[in-house]
Amino acid sequence: PCAPQFQRYLERAKAKKVFPPDWTSDDDRKLMEVAGQHIHFAVEKHDVMEKYGNLEPMVVRLLAEHILGQVGTWLTVVTLRNGPFHDRVAETCAVMKVAAQTGVAVRDPQLRRSTLLDKSISFFVEVKWALVIGRPLFVLCLLQHALSFMYFAVRGVLMASMTPYEVVLLQAWNPLLSSIVSFAVAGLHVLPYVRLCHHCAGRTKPKRAASVASSLVILYASATHFLEVVCETFMAEQMAEKLAHTNIAYGYALCVTINCWFTPWLFFLPASGLLRMLVDFVDCLLSFVLSTGIPLFYHVVPMLQAKFGSKVYGNSFDWLATNIPVARFLVVNSPVDLIASIGPNLSNFLILWRIVGDLQRTTMPRRHVQHYDIVMRTPAYPRGPDVSDFTKKPAAITPLTATTPLPSSPVHSWPSRLCLMQPTIVKVMLVVNFLWGAVVLVFSTVSTFGRDVCPPFCVRMTAPWDHLGCNCLYVRLNCPTLKSGSAFNRSMASVDGFLDKSMVGTSVLLLLVKSCAIPNGISADTMAQFPRLFAFRIQNTSLRNWDIPSAAFNESVLMIQIFQSDLRHVPRALHHPHSRSGMYIADAPDLGTIPPDVWTRWQDLSTLWLANCNLQTFPEEILTMPYLITLGMEFNTIRTIPAGIADMPALYSLHVVGNQLRALPSQLLRKPSVTIYADGNPIETVDLTDSRVVEALASQRLLLSSTPFCDTLQASPSLASSLNVSVVCPKNCEDMCTQFNLGNSVCNSECFTESCGYDSGDCSLPFN
Repeated sequence: PCAPQFQRYLERAKAKKVFPPDWTSDDDRKLMEVAGQHIHFAVEKHDVMEKYGNLEPMVVRLLAEHILGQVGTWLTVVTLRNGPFHDRVAETCAVMKVAAQTGVAVRDPQLRRSTLLDKSISFFVEVKWALVIGRPLFVLCLLQHALSFMYFAVRGVLMASMTPYEVVLLQAWNPLLSSIVSFAVAGLHVLPYVRLCHHCAGRTKPKRAASVASSLVILYASATHFLEVVCETFMAEQMAEKLAHTNIAYGYALCVTINCWFTPWLFFLPASGLLRMLVDFVDCLLSFVLSTGIPLFYHVVPMLQAKFGSKVYGNSFDWLATNIPVARFLVVNSPVDLIASIGPNLSNFLILWRIVGDLQRTTMPRRHVQHYDIVMRTPAYPRGPDVSDFTKKPAAITPLTATTPLPSSPVHSWPSRLCLMQPTIVKVMLVVNFLWGAVVLVFSTVSTFGRDVCPPFCVRMTAPWDHLGCNCLYVRLNCPTLKSGSAFNRSMASVDGFLDKSMVGTSVLLLLVKSCAIPNGISADTMAQFPRLFAFRIQNTSLRNWDIPSAAFNESVLMIQIFQSDLRHVPRALHHPHSRSGMYIADAPDLGTIPPDVWTRWQDLSTLWLANCNLQTFPEEILTMPYLITLGMEFNTIRTIPAGIADMPALYSLHVVGNQLRALPSQLLRKPSVTIYADGNPIETVDLTDSRVVEALASQRLLLSSTPFCDTLQASPSLASSLNVSVVCPKNCEDMCTQFNLGNSVCNSECFTESCGYDSGDCSLPFN
C-alpha cells in the first residue's frame, strides 16, 4: 500500500535532480524493492505511515553505505534530504566503523535489520518534533545572535569614543584594540543572517559528510563548557569585588554554580540530532545569560547614562559609588578581562552557528533549489554507494582474535582514540564541574553572608571573595549625625579615627566628610590607606589649610571637591592633582587670587570649577589648558572674558553665571561645540543679525536668563520675531538660581527658597 506514495516521492526526487546523473530505471526498480521491504516493516511493526506519514514537505531517500567493508557487514540507514539528522547518521556510521576495526564490541554485532529500522523510525519521530519546535528554536537562536551583536556593538562604540579623561576614569586598557575586537565579535553575529539570506536565495553549499572527528561533538561541547565556566567564574569574582549591589553579584555566582551542576548532565543524553540541538541550545542559553545577557541589561545602561546622559550624575556620590564600578566592569581593564569576556561568546557563536545552519535547512524554504549530492562518500566509494549493493547478501562477520592484525591508520589517529575515551572523559568532566560549582557556591555564600558588619557611615560596600572584613566603597561622614548616634565615642573623636582601614577596608572609592571641624584637613597617612580612592568631598568643615603632599592620594583621585571652606590660598594638598582630573572649589570667598605656580601644575585638568571664590579677573593661564572640558567661574566679579577662550580645543561648557559680564566674545558665541551659561550678568545686547548667534539662542547653547537682554526681549517680543522668547529666555524661579542648578544633586543656597522648591530637593539629599 505504500508503493504509490513512495513512487510519487521518487518522481519528485528525480525531477529535482537528487540522484546522480547516471541513474537508470533499473536503479529505480532496485531502490523500490529495498524500500518496499523497509516501509512494509515500518508499517507492520510501528504503524509509522499512519502516525508520521505527513512528510509531504520533504523527500524521503534511502541511502546505503558500505561501512564495515573488511568484515563484510552492511549498514542501511534512512535519512532526510536537507535535514539536520544527516550528521547523526554519518557520525554513527563512522563510530561503528572504528569499533569494528579496533575489535570493540558493539551492542548488536550482527546489526539486525529490525534494530536499524527501529533507529530509522526514531528519525521520523524526530522529524515530527523538529517540525513542531524547529522554527521557535530557530528564532531563539537568531535572537541570541542579535542580542550578542547589540552588546558587543555598544561596547565597541563606547570603547572607541572614549575621551582621554574617560580612559583614566574607567581604567580602560587599550581602548582601540578592545573596540576592534568588540566590533569583530559583533560582526561574527551578523554572519548567520547573511547565511540565511543566501539559503533563502538558493545558494546553499553542498553539505560535507561527517568524519570520525565529528563524533567528538560531545567532547567539544564538554571542553568548551568548562572553559566558559572558568571565564564566568573570573567574572563572578570581579563582580563580587567591584559591585555595590551584592545581591546581583551573588545571584550571578549562583547562576555559575547552576551552570556547573546542571549542564554537564546533558552530555550523557543520547546524541541524536534533535536532542543534540536542544542540549547545545540549553548550554548556549545558560552561557549567554551569564556572559552577555546580564552585562547587557545590567551594565550597559549605567554606562550609557554616564557617557551620554545628564552630567549631573557626577554630582551624586551615591550614583557614582553604584555605577562607576559597573562601568569599569564593562570596559576592558586588562588582557585577561578581554579574554574572559569574549571567550564564552565565541564558544556560543560556534555552537549556535551549527544549530542555526541545521535548523534553517529544515525549517526555512528556499526560493531556488539547486542540485547537490548529500550521499555519504568514503575512500572506497568516492562517487557514493552503488545501489546494486542493496541486493547483495551481507557477508558474515569474521570474529576478531588476539592474533588478528589491526589496521593502524584509523585506529591510532587522535580522533579515534578520543572517541573511545569519550565516556570516561565526560564522566571526569562531570566530577570536575560539580566540584568547581561547589567551590564557587561556598566562596560566594560565605563572602556575602559571613562578612563582618560595616560601620553605619559605610553607605555602599562589596563582598569580595579573598577576605571577610568590611569592604566599603562609599564612606559618608556627617559628624553631627555620628555624634548623636551610637557610632561616636571618645576614642574616635577625630575624622582620622573613623577613617581607619581596619574599620572600612582599603577599597574606599568615594569619601564625603561634612560638617566636621577639620581646619587642617585629613592626615596624609589616612588618605594613603585608600589606593583606589576616586573622589572625595570636604564640605562645611572650616578648612583653612591642608599641608600634606598630593602624592598621598593623587595616583587615583580624579575628583576633588572642597565646598564651604575658609581657604585663603590653595593648600599644598591640591598643588599636584592627577592628570585629567577635576578640581572643584566652591564657596571660598576668602580665596581671592591663585598664584601662577599653581596654574602651572593645573594645566592638565579636565574640569575646573571656581565658584564664589572672589575672583575679580579671568585668569589668563586657563587659556593654555589643552584638556579642559568644563570651566565654572560662577558668582565671582569677573568683568571680561578674553577672546582667546574660543581657541581652547577641548572646551565643551562654560559657566559664568552671576558675574559682571557686559558682553561675551563673538568668536565664542559662534562656536557650535560650546554651551554657555551666562545667566545673571548685566548683558544688554546680543548680535541678532548673526545667524550662528541666533541658532545658539534657539538651541539653548547660549543661556541669558535674568539679564537686561532677556528683560528687554520679554517686554518687546517683536524685537526678535524669529525667536521663541519662552525658550530663549526662560524665567528663573530666582534671579541667581538657573535651570542648571535645579536638580543637579548639589545644594545651592541661591535656590533654597520656597519658589524654587528648596532646590528641587537637592539640599535634603543625604550626601549634601
